[in-house]
Amino acid sequence: MLDFSLPRVATKTVGGEIEDNVDSRLGSKKYPKTPERLLLSTPKCASTPGKRKSSWNDDHNRVKRAKTTENNSIVPLYEDYQLLGDSQLMRFSEQLLSFKSLYSDGIRRIGYCVSGQKIDELKKRLLKGEFEIHKNVILLIGTNDFIQKTDYQVMCSSYTQLLQFLKLKCSKIILMTVPPVAKFESDKKHWKLLQQFNQFIGSFIDGDFVNVIDLCSIFISYSNTVSMDYYEKQYIKPARPDLIHLNKKGFMMLRFMLDTHFLEANINNLMKPLKKKLFPDNSF
Repeated sequence: MLDFSLPRVATKTVGGEIEDNVDSRLGSKKYPKTPERLLLSTPKCASTPGKRKSSWNDDHNRVKRAKTTENNSIVPLYEDYQLLGDSQLMRFSEQLLSFKSLYSDGIRRIGYCVSGQKIDELKKRLLKGEFEIHKNVILLIGTNDFIQKTDYQVMCSSYTQLLQFLKLKCSKIILMTVPPVAKFESDKKHWKLLQQFNQFIGSFIDGDFVNVIDLCSIFISYSNTVSMDYYEKQYIKPARPDLIHLNKKGFMMLRFMLDTHFLEANINNLMKPLKKKLFPDNSF
């Protein structure tokens, strides 16, 4: 099992509305002492596609996504993985995936991605079966628990129960560590609890059925501070400070992390037959 207690460089990625760094580790620069890094994953570089006119198929697909949301289908989806979480993944789905959020009982949501949702609330919605659950899921949840000061042991217990339920329903599970809450940057207790909880998430990795992507480290700078460029500075209506939600730049980094994971997984799958042939006495 990987030791999450020490800063380390990983050679591969391993593995709420919330009140509605990436730096490649190069040269001899030292890691910050606090907050300690869990796992460090360098997102892949992606070229920016050229701007093009919206085609009929693009418009049709956007409408189709909105309709599937209204029909309680499995949404939002990314690379055949259903997203589960709070407003971070809801906003990610709106801004980068063109899904449409809906208001239900006074809250904004897309499927199981619900504004303001805490870990225990997601667990209850899953147990209630409000929507279908896909065979593959990506889970990012916990920010609202930090904001609302949920007891740490309660967070861990709810997360464990949630994951135990998903293991009965799913074939593949990707867990993402919780990003820092930027407005709590100067709160030492927040950093301590955030590190402990993300280490706890990391303890579930098995490399096959459950994988963990360390999203948190992407948004922490060398100077032991939050990389504010990746966060929304304020809400629009009504205008008030935010510093909780990732902005579009932050969501692009989240997508890069996921794409890197999928790319590495595909490469590993392609390499397995060759490894078995070259090293028949080893298990891969």
